[in-house]
Amino acid sequence: MVGGASMDINKVEIIDVTTDAQREAVYRFRYDIYVEEMGRYRDVADHEGRRLVEPDDELAKLKLIQHEGRVIGTARLSWGAVPGALNDRIVEQYDLQPFLDAVPHEHIAVGERLMFPPEYRGGPLLFKFISESLVEFRKMGIQLFFGDCEPHLLNPYQSLGYRPYARRHVNKPETGYLIPIAFVAGDLDYLKSIESPLWEVLKDDGADPGVPDGLAGLMADGKSILSSRLDGKSEEWGLLQERIREVGFQDIALFSGMSDAEIDACLDKSVRIDCRNGDTLIKRGNPAKNLYAVIRGALEVRSGDEVVAVRSAGDVIGEIAFFMELPRTMDVVAATDDVEVVSFSQSALRKLIKTQPDAATKLLFNMARLLCMKVVETAK
Repeated sequence: MVGGASMDINKVEIIDVTTDAQREAVYRFRYDIYVEEMGRYRDVADHEGRRLVEPDDELAKLKLIQHEGRVIGTARLSWGAVPGALNDRIVEQYDLQPFLDAVPHEHIAVGERLMFPPEYRGGPLLFKFISESLVEFRKMGIQLFFGDCEPHLLNPYQSLGYRPYARRHVNKPETGYLIPIAFVAGDLDYLKSIESPLWEVLKDDGADPGVPDGLAGLMADGKSILSSRLDGKSEEWGLLQERIREVGFQDIALFSGMSDAEIDACLDKSVRIDCRNGDTLIKRGNPAKNLYAVIRGALEVRSGDEVVAVRSAGDVIGEIAFFMELPRTMDVVAATDDVEVVSFSQSALRKLIKTQPDAATKLLFNMARLLCMKVVETAK
């Protein structure tokens, strides 16, 4: 079973797009997912032909994923060996220039537009695609793979070996907040240390001498994301723990009444995100797969151009749509340059309930109290 749909994963085919008919299948699938399901890119889509075509497709390697003849996924790879493929938009969006200065361009690629239908998300299809693609791309000499993901998907990608690295995140009008991530195919020691299942896939290739020793420094330079999986013993993570304890001492706050050990248990399942003034943390219409606790700074809750509320340290954001499994109804935008939030995904909370039930009970109780306070404020 994959996401509620029965599928024989061994019958999934990952195909290089080489014909016009295959390209059209990619464009139509994108339209179904991004335009019809998600309500995005309506201004640029071909509604008459039910297609979503983008300029970057021309120089990219397109992938079509099929199961018994049905299209169940697509992806796009922009490879540095193709002149012009890593264009200005891609270099800026993924903050690639430091890597392009350090690594031959043919070792770098950017993956985008990887998408499956709802019934196939959250299952083994992602691992199958990434593992098979990595084997192929390694033969092409690609060492660094870049992409981005929504906050609730960061933990699954990190478990495979992807790492957040960028000094700034991606913030688009159509999608809102996206986290740039990178995978270093030759860093087998790292993959083994985090017990990535991709280590078994790549271990026979050996580490690649084409990846410079200073790459770890580039990956960590100024990144705006922290997670306990990667940063649990760092000084910065320790400072975050101290700031959260300060928030927890308020009368009504997400971590109110919790011990240090319980706070640490919650943090262990979370991801910290920094935002700058004007960044859209939550985009209206997007699926609500995570909620946020504000640790520092202020964020505006907006309905169109109207500011309907301001949230600050100790507040929770996005919990109504999260718990009711509804699309986001408001935009939430950083109003200061020092915004720091902690993100909890659905899977993270489930794991917390299973492994640390006492901490989870207090966390959920505090969320309920904060939600009640919002209801009271609204009723005044």
